[in-house]
Amino acid sequence: WTIRGGVERGISRDEAVRRLVKFHRLRQMGRDWPEPIRHVVVPRMKHPPRADGVIAPGEWDEALSFSGEYPISGTRLDPRRSRTLWYLGVHDETLYVAMSCEDKDVRAFSKRMFESTESVYLGDALEIFLRPDVDQPYYSEILVNPDALVWEVSHKATPSGQWDVLDSKPETKLRAGGKRTAGGYHIEIAIPLRDLKRSGPFRRFSFQLIRTDRNGKDEYRAGVPTPLLYDGHNLYGYVRAEFAGR
Repeated sequence: WTIRGGVERGISRDEAVRRLVKFHRLRQMGRDWPEPIRHVVVPRMKHPPRADGVIAPGEWDEALSFSGEYPISGTRLDPRRSRTLWYLGVHDETLYVAMSCEDKDVRAFSKRMFESTESVYLGDALEIFLRPDVDQPYYSEILVNPDALVWEVSHKATPSGQWDVLDSKPETKLRAGGKRTAGGYHIEIAIPLRDLKRSGPFRRFSFQLIRTDRNGKDEYRAGVPTPLLYDGHNLYGYVRAEFAGR
C-alpha cells in the first residue's frame, strides 16, 4: 500500500493488514503442523478396474485404500464423511484411482478454466495431484467430476511456494467414469504413467487426492484421505509412494 502524489495506489491499508494477518496465521500453522509425511506402497493389481464409474464388488480389493475424510489443514477425521472411500492401484504401467462418497446434493461444474466461478474444482469433483519424481518440482493436477468430465493440468512449483501452469489440456485422452447414485457418486479413472513421467522410470513419487464439495447452500469444502496442510499445491505434504515389486 503506497501513496503517491496524495493518491492511494494498490490495496487499502485495511486490506494490507488483513493479508498480513492471514500470512502470519498460515506461517504459524506451518510451523506447528504436527503430521508426519505418510509413506505407502501402491499394489500391483492382477485385474485392472474397468474405470467406468461403477465400483463393482471385489473390483478394488487388490488396491491401496483409505476411508473417511480429513478437512484441509485438519488432523481429525470428519465424522460426517466416514463413508468416503479412496482407492489406488497399478496395472501394466497404468495407475487406477477411484473414489466413492455420499452427497445429497451433487453439483458438478464443467468449466476447464481457472478464471471462472464454475471451474471443475469449485464444484463436486475428485482432484488427483501426482508428483512423478519427489526430487523434481513438476506435478500434474487431474480433475474429474461426477459426470466423468476430465481436466488435466501440468504445474511447476516455484521457490517462492507458488506454482506456474505449464500446460492446461481442455481435451484429454484419459479414460474416466462417473456414476451418480441414490446418495452420492462414484468416480474411477485410468492414468497411463508414461504420459506423466518426463524421463526415466516412474517409481518414487508422491500424490494427494482431494474431494471438492459444493452443497445446495453454495458452501464449499474440501477433504483428503490423509492430513494435508494448506491445499493441493502443497506438494511437500503429499503422500510418498512407491509401487510394489513385480
